[in-house]
Amino acid sequence: MRLLDALTLEFHTFTEGQVPPYLVLSRTWREGHEVNYQDMRWLQALRLMPKESHSGYPKILNTAQIAVEQHIWFIWVDTVCIDKSSSSEPQEANNSMYQWYKTSHSCVVYLDDITTGSNENMRLDSILETRWITRGWTLQELIAPLEAVFYDSNWEYMCSKSRSVGSLSRLLAIPEQVIATGDTSDCCVANIMSWAASRQTTRVEDVAYSSLGLFDIQMPLLYGEGCKAFERFQEAIIQRSGDDSIFAWRTAKKEPSVYRGLLAKSPEEFKAAGAAYNPYKNRKMSITNLGLRVTFNLRPLDGGDDDQLRHIRHGGYI
Repeated sequence: MRLLDALTLEFHTFTEGQVPPYLVLSRTWREGHEVNYQDMRWLQALRLMPKESHSGYPKILNTAQIAVEQHIWFIWVDTVCIDKSSSSEPQEANNSMYQWYKTSHSCVVYLDDITTGSNENMRLDSILETRWITRGWTLQELIAPLEAVFYDSNWEYMCSKSRSVGSLSRLLAIPEQVIATGDTSDCCVANIMSWAASRQTTRVEDVAYSSLGLFDIQMPLLYGEGCKAFERFQEAIIQRSGDDSIFAWRTAKKEPSVYRGLLAKSPEEFKAAGAAYNPYKNRKMSITNLGLRVTFNLRPLDGGDDDQLRHIRHGGYI
C-alpha cells in the first residue's frame, strides 16, 4: 500500500501487515482540479507544494495537517496514491479500496460546497445539500471507516460519524449498526442497493465498481462496457451470496410495460427496497449458460389467487 508522509509529503510503500496508522481523504472530485500521482512525483522532485495555483493542493495539505495534529504520520488520497498510468494498479486498488477505508484510523470528509454555522443540527442537515451525498463512490467512504470527521469548505469541523450515528442514519436511511461498524452482514442485497439508489457516477460503469466493497465482490474493471458492468456485478453477487432479494427491484412507474430479464438496470430500481427483509439469504443459486438456476421452497398461500395478485400489484411488481 502506498501512503503519503504527512510531514514530508513523500511516498512510502508498505507490505500487508506492516501498514502504519493513516488517515484517508474523502471528497467530491472536481475535473481538472485534483492532484494525481504524476503531479505529486513532480512536486516531490521540486520540493514544493504550491497552495494557491491548484485547488487540489490545499486538500492534501489540510488533510496532512489534521493527521499530524492527531499524531498520525501518514495519509492516503486516492488520486495521489494510485498510479493510474499503471496497467494493473487501478484494478488492484479498486478491489482493495473498501478494506483500505475500513482499516484507516479515520476518514477526513471535506465538503467544499457548504459553509456551516455553530448549530450542530443545522450542520448535519446541511450535509444533505452537498454533492458528496449524491455521489456513488462516497457511499463506501462513509460506511467502511470506523470513524469519519466532516469539514466544511473552510475546513471548519462539522461533526463526526461516531457522535452522529443516529442522525446520519435518519438522514440517509441507512441502519445505525451499519454506519457505526461498517458491518452489512445483517442486511439483504436489496437493502444495500437501496442506499445507492439516488447516487450518481460520472462514468456509467462506476455505478457497479463503486459498490464492489459493500458486497465484498472483486471483479475486473472494464471501462467501455457501459451498463454491462452492473449486470456482471449482479451476477457476481448471485454467485457469492445466494440472496434472492436481488430480484426485489421494480421499474420506474413511468416506464411502459416491457418484458425484461431478472436483473435490474441500476441501483435506482431498488429505491423502494430499503425496508426489504430476507431471512433466506443462502439459497443455492448459480448463473449457467442457460440462465439462472435457483431452488425455491413452495408453500400454499392463504387466500385465493386474486388476493395474492392484488398484493403483488399493490407493491408495484407487476
